[in-house]
Amino acid sequence: MGKINTYKILYIGVFSESSTNTPQAQELCNLGHSVSLFEYRQRDINELKCIIDNYDILLIAKGGGIDYNIIKEFKKNNINTKIVYWFCDPLITFKTSPEFLNKCEVSDVICVDKLSVYNYLKNLNLNVHYICEGYVPYNVPPQEQIFDATFIGNIYNDERRNITNIPKIKCFNNKYNEEHSIVVKQSKININICTGQDASDRVYKILSSGGFLLTDKWVGMERMGFENNTHFVIYNNIIELEQLIDYYLENSIERLKIAERGSTHIKNLNITVSDWAKNIIKTL
Repeated sequence: MGKINTYKILYIGVFSESSTNTPQAQELCNLGHSVSLFEYRQRDINELKCIIDNYDILLIAKGGGIDYNIIKEFKKNNINTKIVYWFCDPLITFKTSPEFLNKCEVSDVICVDKLSVYNYLKNLNLNVHYICEGYVPYNVPPQEQIFDATFIGNIYNDERRNITNIPKIKCFNNKYNEEHSIVVKQSKININICTGQDASDRVYKILSSGGFLLTDKWVGMERMGFENNTHFVIYNNIIELEQLIDYYLENSIERLKIAERGSTHIKNLNITVSDWAKNIIKTL
């Protein structure tokens, strides 16, 4: 067996308890890599100008507000360091600001988990890779299902505000990690709303926790082998969503079978955060 390469990595991201960057960094460490964390919202990004030849990889997670010229200067001072840009926001976010494209253009490798962003950057002949953000497989025991239907996420647009008008849906904000999985298991029905028809990691979290999912359609679901009415159920508008909630509350056996198939499928896809870490390294 050949020797596995290990790298010194400087990871620029957000490392709060709720951030996905935190378990990502841990999984890179679990693979044997040396990972230093740079919390760019709390530190002066100009510190990068003082780093010379200390790292094999500079991994940047989105980095909203970071001046790409600082990354260019870092690259000039660290010609042997590979710059990997990780972007997991939807295409609509990407297109609203040129700063994200600028960061792509100064990076050696770009990794995205939205198929629409991947296609957009591929058409620009950039070195882009499609990698699923994945999920952390929490070992949460079965829970009593005390909620008819739930939505976990911020209510920041009209589409999401509309669901608050459906009496049977209870909305939660600030539920992360094990708490997110507990609410999923406590819910007979879990709701997902995509942003700009791009995938949400909410899908992976719900299915991996064994939850029954009602979701709108997103770009790339077929590529992952998902099928409507097999692994989850798709709604097309708010009226249909309310009707489907009523139907599946009355048809629990059908609901549980779909949830079981969805859970089995997501676990067979190999898209945990551990797989994310392995796939990031494979792009080098």
